[in-house]
Amino acid sequence: MTAGDAGDAGPGEQGAGPLAGSALSEEHEAAVADMEAQIGLLVRRARLYGRSVTTALDPSLDPAAYGILLRLSSVGAERTTDLAAFLGIGKPTTSRQLTQLVALGLVERTDDPVDRRASLVRLTAEGRERFSVQRDQRRGLMRDRLAEWDVEDVRTLARLLGRFNDV
Repeated sequence: MTAGDAGDAGPGEQGAGPLAGSALSEEHEAAVADMEAQIGLLVRRARLYGRSVTTALDPSLDPAAYGILLRLSSVGAERTTDLAAFLGIGKPTTSRQLTQLVALGLVERTDDPVDRRASLVRLTAEGRERFSVQRDQRRGLMRDRLAEWDVEDVRTLARLLGRFNDV
């Protein structure tokens, strides 16, 4: 090996790793930069998507509430602290959004049967119905955009996004 090869870097040193110092590391860096740009675009579009759903539910609703609605539609009832942790947002922000969702009749608080000091939040029947209608309409648009894709490509994208989200 020559100077600058991966074998020259000690544990924990910058440049350590299987791709360090090689032509592949430049390719890897370029690929990461491309991915970063695409994820930035995806995030902006996801925000617009969430905004369109929440605005259709109520124009005053914070677009970030989409994540809460989506999560509750998946898990049913959940503690506020667990919901905030899953979404990666602070409990005060989550509580503020939940207060608005409760006032709109989309979410309700119930006692936690395991711990009476805590409460659970869940979609109301109206919230579930209204959110499902909006989500299904938006999902139809996504389905239309992906209509020309091979189903295996859609599955691969979903798998890779899941893998990325697990990092």
